[in-house]
Amino acid sequence: MPTWELLDHSIRTLEDHQVFVFGSNRGRRNPQGLRQSPDGGFHGAGAASVTMRGHPGHPRKEHPDHWSHDPAFKRAQQAPVGHPDRIGTWAVYGICKGPMYLELSQDREHKFYETRLEGCTLTIRYGRIGTSGQNQVKTFATAEEAQASAQKKLSEKRRKGYTDAEPAAAQKRNVEKLRVKLHRLLTPHREAIEATLRPAVELRLTAQQTTPWNSKVGGIPYLPCADTWPTDATGTPLAFLAQLNFAELPPLPGFPEEGILQFFIGTDDLHGAPGELEPPTQETYRVRYHAQVTPNPDALNLTPPACPPQADLPLPFPPDLDARLTGTLTEHPMSATDRLFSETVGIDFFSEAPSSDPDLMLGEYLEQQYRQTTELGHQLGGYPCFTQQDPRDPAQPHLLLFQLDSDWAHQILWGDSGIANFFIHPDDLARRDFSRVSYHWDCC
Repeated sequence: MPTWELLDHSIRTLEDHQVFVFGSNRGRRNPQGLRQSPDGGFHGAGAASVTMRGHPGHPRKEHPDHWSHDPAFKRAQQAPVGHPDRIGTWAVYGICKGPMYLELSQDREHKFYETRLEGCTLTIRYGRIGTSGQNQVKTFATAEEAQASAQKKLSEKRRKGYTDAEPAAAQKRNVEKLRVKLHRLLTPHREAIEATLRPAVELRLTAQQTTPWNSKVGGIPYLPCADTWPTDATGTPLAFLAQLNFAELPPLPGFPEEGILQFFIGTDDLHGAPGELEPPTQETYRVRYHAQVTPNPDALNLTPPACPPQADLPLPFPPDLDARLTGTLTEHPMSATDRLFSETVGIDFFSEAPSSDPDLMLGEYLEQQYRQTTELGHQLGGYPCFTQQDPRDPAQPHLLLFQLDSDWAHQILWGDSGIANFFIHPDDLARRDFSRVSYHWDCC
């Protein structure tokens, strides 16, 4: 519990101290570090949560450290209405001499933050409510510097939603893991966002030599000797993009649990993208599924055809790329660019109100925060992301099958930092029919 040293009530400014004010003296110039609350009281940057409130003549709430026993405080409290010493006309100031304890309880988060000053030493304790937390100890050249640092940190925490509390009253709370991490301005929409969650596999790329039956981007694909290399309508060999060995990835509801799914694309300027999702003829790209996998190099064709001359726009990945794909099962909320997002979630990304970022309107800022915390990049299943707009008609039920994002670390680049998507009708996915998969990519 913090202790407060009572100071002369007639002092007008305390520029170098954390201060606490009792009273409802509206319109009075605030000392540094104070702010006026809606009830007319004041709170300092290092203040406890108790404020003397109301108007002259009404009883005031006592501070937990019993300010009422101090003679100077009693004089201020008992002075006649209108007297300069009267609380409500003048304020009583104090300097914090002990620990300050804050708590944050919102959604499923319950955290505490405590500062303790001892001369030039500032001790910070923080963690989950009900635990001992972690300690950080910092030593400053002077006590004033230590106190200024504590005030700054407490102010930062209050801006994030922390409020003053009593540690003795804190009890350990059962904290559920947040299903979606959201910016505080997006938390009013949490229920609607979490209602859209669907399972997905977040994919990660690692540059390493692979086998023909591994999940990967680039390299030598799985090609049984009895099969031929896919070509476009002119007979030009397509470029191998990626393949997914479902036995190597976490099981995803509705998707195969074994077999290899492969993606080949054209070598023209559009990388074989047809421009329209329907009809998915796959004349300029190809999606193949091998239900049975034989991990035997002797049964495979390991010699790809000669790479045709590249068009004006190179392939979205280097010809020698060979990167392993691994995955983690996760829950994925609807993306901000999904065709059904506005009517389903209802966040106004077009708001022109100001935001904390001077370069962005509120709607732009909210969209940026949402996308930063919800987009997966490379993925299997879940919701697609776009740099432009969703090419699917709202009535089309097509699901995201596979998504490959631009990835600077592995020199994958779809135009100007774009992203590629492969879509499938739910009925086709249930039948394991990948002959009508649609392909699309866009860029900035």
